[in-house]
Amino acid sequence: MGSHLAGYMYTFKVSRTAPSMSWFFWLFTLRPCSAPSLLFLGLVGRRLGLRVGLQVVETVSCSRLGTPSNQGLFQDGDVVIGGLFNVHSKPPATNNDFTQLPDFKRCTSLENLPLQYIYAMVFALEEINHSTTLLPGVKLGYYIHDSCGVALWAMQAALSLVGGDSANCNSTDPLGYSSGYEEGIGEKKGVQPVPLIIGGSSSEEAKILSRSLGPLSVPLMSYTASCPCLSDRRQYPHFFRTMPSDIYQAWAIAQLAIRYNWTYVGAVVVNNDYGLVAIKLFQEETQEAGVCVEFIETLQRENIMSDARRAALTIQASTAKVILIFTWYTDVRELFLQLSKINVTDKQFVASEAWSTSADLLKDPVTSVVARGVLGVAIRSRVIPGFEYLSEV
Repeated sequence: MGSHLAGYMYTFKVSRTAPSMSWFFWLFTLRPCSAPSLLFLGLVGRRLGLRVGLQVVETVSCSRLGTPSNQGLFQDGDVVIGGLFNVHSKPPATNNDFTQLPDFKRCTSLENLPLQYIYAMVFALEEINHSTTLLPGVKLGYYIHDSCGVALWAMQAALSLVGGDSANCNSTDPLGYSSGYEEGIGEKKGVQPVPLIIGGSSSEEAKILSRSLGPLSVPLMSYTASCPCLSDRRQYPHFFRTMPSDIYQAWAIAQLAIRYNWTYVGAVVVNNDYGLVAIKLFQEETQEAGVCVEFIETLQRENIMSDARRAALTIQASTAKVILIFTWYTDVRELFLQLSKINVTDKQFVASEAWSTSADLLKDPVTSVVARGVLGVAIRSRVIPGFEYLSEV
């Protein structure tokens, strides 16, 4: 019998000594048994005045489902905060036939922007550590993993962080912080679960992580997840973000369309909540103004080359001159490469905040021809003293 918690499989040994209660045990074989099920069984048995012969062995043997990851950036501290960033943008193609364990192959295509996010997290923690007024006497550390922008990778890393990144849980140490870590980046020993994770690079990833970490009461702080659905405190009580909801950018782009009388537009969106919810909000806001969305093409990161090629051909054949794009800048880069191949340079693109300020599209001589003249919305920002040189990396 087993129950899953924080990436571990707990095994409980149970003996039965009441033959007359066979129907009661049969009832619990209809679904996977767990510790709460055993507790419920005992309570019901007591309530009915029945003697239920259950003996749970005190020794709990458990093992991790999968191999703990040793990859990451680590710095010791009294409190270690977890970090998840999609340092690489191209996940390997996977065959999800559900007949074998996932093969976590190496991701490729190193990205600059996520590196700036990592620098920002490290910079903020070091500022707190050097301050005499913020958390005096407490040193903050970090343990940062690459999620590759894939929810499955992020889930494995998150459970590794909250589970202490140990191959087993047969430890006499209490749940919490244990000694054994050594000073220095990349040198770690022992088990130390993190109390907080900064991550969730997309709304879809943030939703999956929040639902999994919520029962463990581990807060998730996202820096880019913007789906309005994440504002629901009943579903995501432990989710927080520094990013505004997509409601505001969808409203702003809708006002642009109404102001400039764009009555016929096309849309290319990422195939998750970020893109689908944003275009839905745009349509609702512009419906009474007579704005028509001619087409909606979706992009999937795992199939980005084929999806971008299909979307480029749709844009080329469309009579719409204004194209709305709600997706990550790496996806836009592939889309613009495909557009440049078929010489589509007469469209006005409207950018969401996820790629409107990306300098990579203008630095590339191929994509810059398509990207020139892009109009979009951006998140308000300001210069942080001491962080100027890091933001230009």
